[in-house]
Amino acid sequence: MPRCCFCPQAKDCSKNLQIRVVKCLLFVNGCRRKLCYTVVKAESRMEAKVKIAKKFTGERDEMATVLYIKANAKPDHLSRTMRIANAFVEKYQELHPEDEIITLDLYKEKIGFLQEEQVLKHLEPPAAGSQDPVLQYAYQFRDADKYIIAAPFWNLSYPAILKAYIDYITVVGVTFKYTSEGAAGLLENKKAVYFVTRGGNYSTPPFSEFELGERYLRTILGFMGITDFTTFAADDMDRSATDVEAVIADYIDKAAQFAAEF
Repeated sequence: MPRCCFCPQAKDCSKNLQIRVVKCLLFVNGCRRKLCYTVVKAESRMEAKVKIAKKFTGERDEMATVLYIKANAKPDHLSRTMRIANAFVEKYQELHPEDEIITLDLYKEKIGFLQEEQVLKHLEPPAAGSQDPVLQYAYQFRDADKYIIAAPFWNLSYPAILKAYIDYITVVGVTFKYTSEGAAGLLENKKAVYFVTRGGNYSTPPFSEFELGERYLRTILGFMGITDFTTFAADDMDRSATDVEAVIADYIDKAAQFAAEF
């Protein structure tokens, strides 16, 4: 049975780790580890108990908001990309039930290209138009903690509707800013994952040079400060030798494993 790793007086216990850690803090006056001492000094005894227990059990202090961005004109069940992405979302929700997942289907939203009047709204002072139907996408994107993007591989990139959406959310003062040294992202300490299926192999040379979708997403999100970016790209899906269902099953399994750490 596991032993409390920071208290020499704690005994082995068959109960869950969170209960054991709390009991350890209740019945042991001193603690030799710097971590415990620092936390107890900084916070009340009860707050310290909860925080340290969460640290050792992997429980988080607050829920996360996850924005699931879908950019596919086909029904989900007919899309290889969406089958993998949806399986990931389901597994993530199972593992993190406290988190809120907001699904944004760009086709159902009827995202269009920015026109002159809409572009001018991007020049408004920050927060002036947070409820505006144009700027609301930028504020929604800003307020999320994690991003799941699912889009098929169209003509070496992704559907144009996803680029149109990016134009909506790339707003100075909301997702990035200008400083005396140039542009700087405002969305640091966030993470994103991108799901895509491709007909050929665009992950390795020579055709990787033609791939423009993943490279642009990684670049524009990095511009906003999101540098924790992971891609799940299932290649060769249109080759006659590919067992498509086997590949999908394999990527669903890989995505499920990734859901635990995302």
